[in-house]
Amino acid sequence: MLKLYSFMFGPFQENTYILADENKDAIIIDPGMYFEQERTQLKSFLEKEELEPKQLLLTHAHIDHVFGLKCVKDRRRK
Repeated sequence: MLKLYSFMFGPFQENTYILADENKDAIIIDPGMYFEQERTQLKSFLEKEELEPKQLLLTHAHIDHVFGLKCVKDRRRK
């Protein structure tokens, strides 16, 4: 069963989604975290739920949908 989580981030109030399966593998969709507090919020949520980001998905390349790319990429490396 898949679970869908949503967050609203950044000065544009952009929607970021996490889609996770029963194995705790996750896809992060449109990571729009702009402020450090938002990056911390997403990291904390992933840790609390024990989710492991496996993929990033961008629905389109508007700037508000890519603010958090580096944050997610850096977490994935660890």
